[in-house]
Amino acid sequence: MIAMIAIAFVGLLAGCGVGLALHKFLNARTVRLAREEAQDIVGEAKEAAELKALEEKERIQEIEMEMWTKVEPDMLKVEGRIEELQEVANEKKNPKRIPSFTKKKKETARA
Repeated sequence: MIAMIAIAFVGLLAGCGVGLALHKFLNARTVRLAREEAQDIVGEAKEAAELKALEEKERIQEIEMEMWTKVEPDMLKVEGRIEELQEVANEKKNPKRIPSFTKKKKETARA
C-alpha cells in the first residue's frame, strides 16, 4: 500500500512537472508569436505613415505650383515695375547723368 501511494505520488509529481513544462513552453510560444505579430503591425503602420507623408508632400507641391501659376504674371509685372522705379531712383541719385530725353529738350531749347 505504501508502494502504491509512493508510485501515485511520484506519478503526480511527474504529471505536475510535465504540465508545468508544457505550460511554460506554450506561454513562451504565445508571447513570441504575439511579439512577431506586433512587429509586423508596427512595420505596416510605419510604412503607411511614410506613404501618407509622401502623399502630403506631393499635394503640397501641387498646391504651391497652382498658386505660383496663378500669381506668376502679376509677380512678373511687379518685378518689371520695380526695375523701372529703381532706374528712376538711380537717375535722381546721379544728377550728372542726363537722361536721353532731357538732352533732346536742352538741344531744342538752345536752337
